[in-house]
Amino acid sequence: MKLKNINKLEAIIFDFDGVLFDTEPLWFKASLNSLKKLKVIINKKITYKDTLGIHNDKVFELLVNEKLNNTSVKKINQIFKKELDKTFNKKLEPFSYLRSFIKKAKPKLLIVSNNNYMLINKLLSRANLKKYFNKRNIISCTRSIKPKPHPDGYIIALKKFNLKKDNILVIEDSETGISSAKNAGIKNILRFTNNNNNLTKKIKHKNIKNIKSYKELIK
Repeated sequence: MKLKNINKLEAIIFDFDGVLFDTEPLWFKASLNSLKKLKVIINKKITYKDTLGIHNDKVFELLVNEKLNNTSVKKINQIFKKELDKTFNKKLEPFSYLRSFIKKAKPKLLIVSNNNYMLINKLLSRANLKKYFNKRNIISCTRSIKPKPHPDGYIIALKKFNLKKDNILVIEDSETGISSAKNAGIKNILRFTNNNNNLTKKIKHKNIKNIKSYKELIK
């Protein structure tokens, strides 16, 4: 998709993890470290590519290869929160050419993510990207908003800004996120793969166009 065509749209809606920042491996690392501290047996066949777009609690179950009860999940999450603080306690650079793309992009810029608002805001601020995404433009699918693949986050974005489904662009990296956008009735979707480094092993939505770099969108 060319920039001149993108600039005719009303809005661009980004996922956050794996789309603005290469954080998917970091989330996975924090999950692994949390489980190792509890000295549980981990399924070594699972890689971060198997967990793209999947809620943390489900990632824990994948890694231990069993269904976890609420008590176990709560115990893991207590450690996981501390691991996240250590893992994300530094400045991260956004993906290459992202700055150039959002500077040239004329549509409204939004974020719909399963990540929590505080962490999104922290990473945007540290990378000096907050000026492009104000608080109102960030929709965190936590608490009262059902996480992806539920369409709730995208539906809220559409209603909140009175957007037409066929006049926006969604950029996702996971099949879960793509399902969420599709479930909201959005068809104009790109799969960002970070030069295929973050391309999931199991492609569910085979009709979605891949982009390896934001460089492709600023031509």
